[in-house]
Amino acid sequence: MSSPHSHNEESKGYSPHMRGVALGILVMGVSLATIIILWATIGYIGPDFSTQVMERQQTWLNEQYGLPPLPELSPEMLEVPPSLRNVAQQGQGGANQTQGDEAAQQQGGETANQTQQGETAGGTAAPAATGGGTGSTINILEGSSIQGSPDYDPDELTVSAGAEVTVVNQDTLPHSATSGTGPQDPNSAQLFDTSLINGGESAALSLAQVSPGQYDYYCIVHPYMTGKLVVQ
Repeated sequence: MSSPHSHNEESKGYSPHMRGVALGILVMGVSLATIIILWATIGYIGPDFSTQVMERQQTWLNEQYGLPPLPELSPEMLEVPPSLRNVAQQGQGGANQTQGDEAAQQQGGETANQTQQGETAGGTAAPAATGGGTGSTINILEGSSIQGSPDYDPDELTVSAGAEVTVVNQDTLPHSATSGTGPQDPNSAQLFDTSLINGGESAALSLAQVSPGQYDYYCIVHPYMTGKLVVQ
């Protein structure tokens, strides 16, 4: 039979071990509670996070510039990261570009018909204004909404005074060609402005009231998109 003295020594040797186990359980419980609280407060940041950020940015742009409602994306497209959606929609962008080219060709055909009718009705009509060596069409390239990507093609277009320039939006987002250096320019949109051009559509830019000179223009939705127009 063990003496009370030896029993006390065993209790003293066992107690620190139990305290360590209890402390470990307490730490695990606190950690688990912290994880649960963070999960409930912040939420799970998964692959939809970048989509939500993009949607919030587009909503802000809509409110700031009065843009048309955002197009609804298919469930398959929602699974594609926003940075890769332009690639996924390349086929659609190609179709939109074809539609824009057809619209530009149709407009050119109508102008030629009007010129021929004028010549037939009353002698020789005044020749239509044409662009410089690079033509009278400005293409807004696909993916131009990504800062640093090629945007307007050509970057600098030379046209005759009084010309009408066709601006074709080959991108999937709305853009514009607005005179000025940016939104802070007090003369912004005073000389010419296409207003918003939806993806796959085109707009006519009249230079009838623009005097010869060099003029900067930009996109009112993406001010980092810039170009130059030279009127001769």
